[in-house]
Amino acid sequence: MIPDKESITVEFKSDRGRLSDKELLATVVSLANTEGGEVYLGVEDDGTPTGLHPEHRDVTSLAAFIANRTNPSIQVRVELIEIRQIVIAKISVPKTRHLVATSEGLLQRRRLKADGTLKLSLFIHMSSSSGKPLLVFWITQLLRSAMPPLMILTPLSDKG
Repeated sequence: MIPDKESITVEFKSDRGRLSDKELLATVVSLANTEGGEVYLGVEDDGTPTGLHPEHRDVTSLAAFIANRTNPSIQVRVELIEIRQIVIAKISVPKTRHLVATSEGLLQRRRLKADGTLKLSLFIHMSSSSGKPLLVFWITQLLRSAMPPLMILTPLSDKG
């Protein structure tokens, strides 16, 4: 039921100490902005199921949380899976046609390095001091190009 290893479309996330909301949302966004895929919540990086934190056992609330904290909203499907009496969550993330960010403005995308290992490219999308968002055009262009592993976009001046 659980894939053998992580890939561009599969991510394992430990939930023993309750995975942070920020990390969960970043993972969902990175999958949606690439090929879509599945997050196995309650599974260690080596594929060992260790179980869900009690706060993540309500599948309806978990799906609603993700939808409410992504922009545009991502509609995921969450199902509980029991493996050897250990409950994990499989979060199915669709591939989106448009770029998706967290409600805090984080854009992330997954890609493979030449050796086949996973690499995340991170873009932090911030608003200008006047509250106007940065141009999505530039972010789209950056995602289509060869991306450096970390790029921080800062607001352009509102003057002039």
